[in-house]
Amino acid sequence: MKRLFFVLLAFFSIPAFAAQVSFALEGQVTRVEPRYRVSITYEPNCWDERVSVTSSGRSYGGAAIGGVTGGIVGNQVGKGKGNTAATAVGAVIGALVGDNIDNSGYRSPSVQYRTERRCSAPTERRQNIPDGYDVTVRVQGQEVVFQMPDDPGYETIRLRFDGNATPARW
Repeated sequence: MKRLFFVLLAFFSIPAFAAQVSFALEGQVTRVEPRYRVSITYEPNCWDERVSVTSSGRSYGGAAIGGVTGGIVGNQVGKGKGNTAATAVGAVIGALVGDNIDNSGYRSPSVQYRTERRCSAPTERRQNIPDGYDVTVRVQGQEVVFQMPDDPGYETIRLRFDGNATPARW
């Protein structure tokens, strides 16, 4: 019974020891193909545009101040119902005078221009970016394919085998 136990233990231990074995061989590079990844960016479509802006050039501040001032002065004149009429007349006359003084240099509406930034939907831009190389190496009559960050050229390279094949210099 003990003998069977040791035989089974030895049999099932062989794969564990074999997986830990590592060795290196040289192989000839037979094919190198660049790999690319697609990069997508979005670029805005913007431009400066000249637009017209119309300004009236007219102000109403003088009419407001004149109306208040005229109402105060008109309130000082008269008594009773005449006082109310004098206040109203003073406010109207004050507003007309204040507007006339404030807008004495009034001109017709003027057109001015300013620059505004306009944008439309962004444009999609696709670009292929190098992302390493797929390398095929012939080792003892077998082809091994793996990825490398740099182009190894078509030369002999050393491969390390430890469950996976990897270049010895990377």
